[in-house]
Amino acid sequence: MKLIDIPELKAAIASERTSKIRCLHKLLFDFDGDRQNRSRIREFSGFDFRPNDKGFNEKVKLIEEKLFLNELITITNLLLINNEGSKKDIVLRLLTYLCDLDILNQNIIRENDSGSDSEDENEQNHKSYENLSEESMQLPVHNVYQPIISFNDIESIIMPFDGDSHQSIERWIELFEDVVNMFN
Repeated sequence: MKLIDIPELKAAIASERTSKIRCLHKLLFDFDGDRQNRSRIREFSGFDFRPNDKGFNEKVKLIEEKLFLNELITITNLLLINNEGSKKDIVLRLLTYLCDLDILNQNIIRENDSGSDSEDENEQNHKSYENLSEESMQLPVHNVYQPIISFNDIESIIMPFDGDSHQSIERWIELFEDVVNMFN
């Protein structure tokens, strides 16, 4: 199975901003990439190692060093998976799912999730997790849209006050407070 075989991810990869695609590419291939990032990501078929292998542990360490938490959250949102927990939890969850794309496909957040699984589905999910360590297991996914707002997003919204513009300080403060209220 490849990432392109999961319809939700195929659409997300095709429509997502280049900066977010670059983060995912950096996680998957250990370099920033070029114009072929999307096609390489679509053809990704999973890592060669399994959870708790030497390669898995090395990749965990590498990702924790190279990627920031906000980049990891961006990647989890792109892959439509749960982004709760510490940085280490997110790294373990990401790598576990990217080792076995079938598990990723079962756990992505879908728009039509009802929130209640049948007993057969629960047993099937339990069996697929038996081989995974406890620390790489995920809590049930909630169907909640969590927008990610980066510092750059906020910085681009807030106009700097330079004193040279024809705008008064009172008006600038009002606009600033409106932006703050919008993000609360």
